[in-house]
Amino acid sequence: MNAVIANIGATPAGGTLRIQTDRIACFDRAMLEVFAKRGNITMEVLFPVGKSMMKVTIPAGIDTNNLLDNKGYCGFLNLLAIIGGEAATR
Repeated sequence: MNAVIANIGATPAGGTLRIQTDRIACFDRAMLEVFAKRGNITMEVLFPVGKSMMKVTIPAGIDTNNLLDNKGYCGFLNLLAIIGGEAATR
């Protein structure tokens, strides 16, 4: 969690933070609040779904509250369902 927050803060304005993982995970409210406060970066999330790698792009300025579930988390599969994504190469 702290690494994600640190990387959000370190991404230059207008830049893209790319997060790639070998398993499905989630963001919590704190991570998405930091991302929302920046407001000027895009985040790409790459994660496996079955034998494929998916990429979801979270655009700068998105209302991150719409991504969170009632417990304050946003799972990668939920993110894919809300925003959509595309197949990516590993």
